Amino acid sequence: MKLFLLLLTTTLSSYCCFSQVGINTSNPKALLHIDGAGDNPTSGTISESAQKNDVVITSSGSIGIGTIDPAAYSSLEIASDKGLRLPQLTNSQISELDSATDADENKNGLTVFNTETNCINFWVDTEWKKICGN
Repeated sequence: MKLFLLLLTTTLSSYCCFSQVGINTSNPKALLHIDGAGDNPTSGTISESAQKNDVVITSSGSIGIGTIDPAAYSSLEIASDKGLRLPQLTNSQISELDSATDADENKNGLTVFNTETNCINFWVDTEWKKICGN
């Protein structure tokens, strides 16, 4: 009996460690695959239209939104006919970001949308830079 339990535990633990997880799909195509609408086929290829509501995380750590095959050179790939909305912050909230982080912390590339100036603010070296419309 002990041998049977040992074999069962070993088999199940190795299965769990190397399996793909599908949420709302029985046909996962990545390490973690979430099918938002549950419209993926139970086997085979997933159409482009069915991928539009899917989110995946690959074994290399890439995240795909609206695609089940994000590019390996990309950390995040969004395939959509919609836009990307940045965090919406006021001047005082943006100033709080300065005091909320260590002075030595590299914030280069931190990007927000300033709701008071209607500008995109991004951090470079020691200060906020702005990209504004008209």
